[in-house]
Amino acid sequence: MFGFMFLGQIKIDGCKKFKKWANGVALSAK
Repeated sequence: MFGFMFLGQIKIDGCKKFKKWANGVALSAK
């Protein structure tokens, strides 16, 4: 159970980092 929560947190953090990176790429592409 704890391991599942830990993996979920990593997944959420990864999504946030990916969104920030994608936003940066979109801004630099304009």
